[in-house]
Amino acid sequence: MRRIYAATGLEIHTITYNDLEGRYGQTLAVPQSTEALCTDMREAMSEAALPGLNVVVVRHYAQGGLLGLSCGIPGFPSRPDISNSGVTVAGFLLTHDPWLFGSVMAHEMGHYLGLFHTTEFHGLLHDPIDDTLECHWSQDYTRDRVLSADECAEHGGIYNMFWSGPQESDFLQHTVTEGQRFVLMRNPMVETY
Repeated sequence: MRRIYAATGLEIHTITYNDLEGRYGQTLAVPQSTEALCTDMREAMSEAALPGLNVVVVRHYAQGGLLGLSCGIPGFPSRPDISNSGVTVAGFLLTHDPWLFGSVMAHEMGHYLGLFHTTEFHGLLHDPIDDTLECHWSQDYTRDRVLSADECAEHGGIYNMFWSGPQESDFLQHTVTEGQRFVLMRNPMVETY
């Protein structure tokens, strides 16, 4: 995650680790819908009043292979007296594939800081950033109506903000463009000096 952001000139500063205990720890430990998860995260993070971008690592995901979730695009800034939330990442990735864990964390943090998918699964919607490549439905070589990162490798599948990870290839999705950096730098949670 640090390497992905470092390539754009953004540095991740202090990281603190906190265990969520009590009611919120128990609630977030149970598989639930994404809407309920974000509601619980919003309450937990607001009560904890933790500054910065909050990342909650959970052991599960109930909805068909979901590896991460941002509770907002962009999300609420984490400031005192403001309801806030964060992102969540599947914890099993940490031991299963640490590189993928970091990539998913960077992807979800990108959403929370204001970035959309560069290309959506059907190839009909793309982010509004000028310097990101677009992958269109014509790249759907398997004709399954779902664009994979593999099919779009030359058309933006290498971006960290592509809608999914590669299935058959082993390329890393670490690319963040200057246009995406421009968006990230304007989020109130990103400190500029």
